[in-house]
Amino acid sequence: MKKLLQGLFGESAKQKKAEAVSSDTQRQLRTFQRDIKYKFRDESLLQRALKHRSWQGGREGRQPREDRKSREGRQPREGRQPREGRQSGDDRKSREDRKSREDRRPRSGRQRGEQEQTGRRRESRSGTRHDRETNERMEFLGDSVLNLVVSEHMYRTFPNKREGELTRFKSLIVNGNFLMKRAVEIGLGRLIFMSNAEEKMGGRKRDSILEDAYEALIGAIYLDGGLTAARGFIERHVLANVDVQKLDQRNRNHKSALLEFAQGRRLGMPEYKTIIEKGPDHKRVFQIEVHLQNIPLARGEGNSKKGAQQQAAAKALQRLTDGSDDLLRRLKRK
Repeated sequence: MKKLLQGLFGESAKQKKAEAVSSDTQRQLRTFQRDIKYKFRDESLLQRALKHRSWQGGREGRQPREDRKSREGRQPREGRQPREGRQSGDDRKSREDRKSREDRRPRSGRQRGEQEQTGRRRESRSGTRHDRETNERMEFLGDSVLNLVVSEHMYRTFPNKREGELTRFKSLIVNGNFLMKRAVEIGLGRLIFMSNAEEKMGGRKRDSILEDAYEALIGAIYLDGGLTAARGFIERHVLANVDVQKLDQRNRNHKSALLEFAQGRRLGMPEYKTIIEKGPDHKRVFQIEVHLQNIPLARGEGNSKKGAQQQAAAKALQRLTDGSDDLLRRLKRK
C-alpha cells in the first residue's frame, strides 16, 4: 500500500533526485528536520512539500529567503551581443504580420477540432506536470492523514463523547487558522519555495499558503516514514499542549447554544437588555443582561455589545445546565 501511495503522490523516477539547492538552503533544511524531530530518508519529498505552485515560474522562483544573502554582490550578466545572420526587426515584423493574417483566416470544422484537441492535450500534460512538481497533491494526502490521526485521537481521548461532539472537537484542530499557527511555530514560512512576485505580495505569511504547506509536510512525512512517523509528528506538533475542551468553549457561539437550549425545551426566545453603557467612545464598556420569560438569567460585560451578549449567554447556559438552583423548574414551557 505504501509503495502504491508513493507511486501516486511521490516523485517519478526522473524527479526522484532532490533538486539542487544552495548550501544555505541545505543547511536550513537540515536544521528544520532537527527542530521537528524527523529526518527524511528521501529529502526530495521534503522539498516537494515546500514548493508553492508559484514556484512553477521556474527561473524567477526563489528558494528559502536567507539564500538571497549569499547571492548579494554578484555582478549582473552582460547583455548578449546579436549574432550574425539574426533576423532584423523588419523581417520579424513581416513574418508576424503574415502569421496574424493566417490566424484570422476561417478554418474548416475539422481544422478547428484538431486545433482544440491539441490545445487540450497540451493543457492536460502541463497541468499534470505542474501538480506533480508542486505540493498540491501532497497537501491533499496530508489533509487525509491529519484527519485520520486527529479522529483516532479524539475517539480514544473522549470515550464518553458522542459523534457530534467528537466531530466538533476535530474541526477545531484541522481548521486552517489552527494549522496556520502551528506552521508559524515551526518556522515553515521562511522555507517555502515560491516566486519573487508571490514573496513580494507577502506569500510567506499568507494563511492559506502556510496551511497548505503544513498539510503537505504531513503528507511528505507519511510517504517517507509511514503512518507511525506521521502520527508522531502530529502528536508532537499538532495535538501537544491542546486542551480541546477549553478551545471548544472559547470558540462556541454561546448565543446560538442558549437559543438552541431554550427552543429545544420550548422556553421561548432569550432577550438581551443593555443595563449599563459607560466610558469614552473609543473605550466603551457594556453590561448586558439576558432574560428568559422576563426572568434575568445572567449578566455579561465587554467592550462591545456582541462580546457582552456572548458572555451573558455563556453564564446563563452554565446556570441552566449545572443544576445548582431551581431556575429551570420556574421556567414554563410554551
